[in-house]
Amino acid sequence: MKRIWILLTLTILTTPLSAWLIEPTDETKEMVAPYLIPEDHPVKPILDEIFSVRASETLTSLRKAGFMNLQPRKRGLIVTEHPSLPGYIIKVYCDYSGHSYNQFTKSYQMQDEHLEFVGRLEKRNLIESIIDHYGFEEFILPKKWIYPIPTEVNPLHNHTRIKKFYLIVAEKLDILDPFETREIWKQVDQDYIHKFFLVYRDARLQDVGSANQCFTPSGHLAFIDTKDWSEETFKPLKSPYFLPYEHKMYWNQLIKSTFPE
Repeated sequence: MKRIWILLTLTILTTPLSAWLIEPTDETKEMVAPYLIPEDHPVKPILDEIFSVRASETLTSLRKAGFMNLQPRKRGLIVTEHPSLPGYIIKVYCDYSGHSYNQFTKSYQMQDEHLEFVGRLEKRNLIESIIDHYGFEEFILPKKWIYPIPTEVNPLHNHTRIKKFYLIVAEKLDILDPFETREIWKQVDQDYIHKFFLVYRDARLQDVGSANQCFTPSGHLAFIDTKDWSEETFKPLKSPYFLPYEHKMYWNQLIKSTFPE
């Protein structure tokens, strides 16, 4: 890990400023176009006002812009909210978190947040299509969009600021905490487990757990985290920790019959 950070620091310091883009490429714009938040969406002008300054440069600038409950996640992603955007969650990479290490290509990727965000929305839409295909009424998903951060304002010109172009806007669902979610898993029947398994199987879900698939007060199971992981990293999930013993046994039977070793 220490070696990776040393390499990361050297990469940043030895990269000329001219290497960083100040506008997304045409290819990037085309990729994100189907997922952009509509111009007439009520939160679009609010976001435009918030990002009339470079609010996403650092954690400090996010706070100054009014963002609250900042939750840094792995790989630098920030999950946050804004009082002017009630009912919505923002997922954003600050300008300082410019590199992400790809363990498969053994390389650092720069200004590539659009790849992750498009993947998240594609996975979200895939899950929705699977739920619709089976006619499941027990499961729900928040709506999500990509917002293009205005490019007129640039971050501080130094080697630690790598301009980001996009963030995710997602509906904030009323969800129960992981402990309450695990309690509800004890109450569902085997048919419910089978339905959940079908979504898991068809969508090749990863990061499965009571923090990412949460029950709501209405009793629906919400798929709130839809990060799209590489197919190479998918491994059949055995004995999910959040299921009671009898449901774990049934789940393992489904895993064994679906993904024979």
